Amino acid sequence: MQELLECTEFSLEKVEFIGNSAGTGARMMLVSKSAREYSQKIVKKVRYYELAIDPQFAMEYAKSMHLPYKDLEKFPITKELLQRLGRHLLSSRETDKVKRLAR
Repeated sequence: MQELLECTEFSLEKVEFIGNSAGTGARMMLVSKSAREYSQKIVKKVRYYELAIDPQFAMEYAKSMHLPYKDLEKFPITKELLQRLGRHLLSSRETDKVKRLAR
């Protein structure tokens, strides 16, 4: 579980749009015996982890719902991007004050 929480942010350069991969994969399974055989090999290697029942994940997920994240040190790429865009980064004390005023 800890390894999942440690990869909280990644570079946008690593993201590649691939379109409707679910639909493409479904069509491949329908028309290709070799694709079905390959998918069976993958199925044997995949691990399933139920995140919904893990309290540590649930807490981290809930904290991450606020954007930007309360602790921008966990999101260095986002922090650097905000600084380049000239956005003022609030300290945790300033963030708490804004939350109190918003109530």
